[in-house]
Amino acid sequence: MNELKEIENKFNNFKPLVEEIKVKIKIVKDSTTCKRCQEYSILLYSKKKDN
Repeated sequence: MNELKEIENKFNNFKPLVEEIKVKIKIVKDSTTCKRCQEYSILLYSKKKDN
């Protein structure tokens, strides 16, 4: 679980490519989303904007 927190922390410290476009990360058990035969999935979200 520490590894998941580390991934989330690293992501949250990335410099955005475009400041005005907010992004979010969500790490979920794979059973809650599409099946890829992995234990977890990393979901990335952003507003739909130019660039």
